[in-house]
Amino acid sequence: MRNEPKKPILDGFLSQYENVRIGQMFGYPAYYVGRSMFACLYEGKVGLKLPENTANEARTKEGISDFQPYGKPKMREWVQFDFDSEEGLRRYMDLIDAAIWYAETRKREK
Repeated sequence: MRNEPKKPILDGFLSQYENVRIGQMFGYPAYYVGRSMFACLYEGKVGLKLPENTANEARTKEGISDFQPYGKPKMREWVQFDFDSEEGLRRYMDLIDAAIWYAETRKREK
């Protein structure tokens, strides 16, 4: 499943956060707090930017893998997961919250 059927689900889910802005990065849906991107939808999966230690811990959980867009090497702070519904997104709520918090923290440091 590609981005088209999943984007409305992710948009709706993330709209509950008042500080989240929807945009694009390299033609793919991207999600920001201020100017800091914390998530994207790439090839039907959600990529999340997390603190490195949180990303490393997340990779040990079922359903979480390295985020490697365009076949590039894995990125230290990025992980990805798949979902089919809003309920599927709720399974990763702790990571989504951590990604938003991390983006807010980076925003204040800039």
